[in-house]
Amino acid sequence: MKRVLDTSEIVIDSGQYIPFHPKCSHLHGHSYFIRNLLLSVKSGAFVDFGKIKEKVKEYDHKLFCPPEHVEVWEEVGKIVQKIGVIIDLKVIDGPNKMNLVEEIGEQLAEELLEMDENVEAVSFGIYEGPNQGTIISAHKNELGEVVFA
Repeated sequence: MKRVLDTSEIVIDSGQYIPFHPKCSHLHGHSYFIRNLLLSVKSGAFVDFGKIKEKVKEYDHKLFCPPEHVEVWEEVGKIVQKIGVIIDLKVIDGPNKMNLVEEIGEQLAEELLEMDENVEAVSFGIYEGPNQGTIISAHKNELGEVVFA
């Protein structure tokens, strides 16, 4: 196994909300910063960082929402499209809706591990704004399941 590090910063901007939260239930936006993306890959394997960055960019300029709200947002999207507004959803599904940065990071790590069979582990920092964030670290176990450290 070899390790490949990309020290560039990838920025994604998104809309979000936390239902029934006194402050965060208002539709608002954040910039997320992905830093120090470290991949562990099979020896002799090649990883196309262009494809990795494309996967990360699938989160850019989206409205993050839980799966149970998709139907409502699709209906809203049909209405606001009449005035030239597009709502592009990215479903974020996880148990900890109050820590959205962690949920986004874990979902992204799973998608990165699933997109390339040569990638065995992934680690990166994800920050909501310049200073608030977390470190995500995940690998595939012997059964090919994603495990978080």
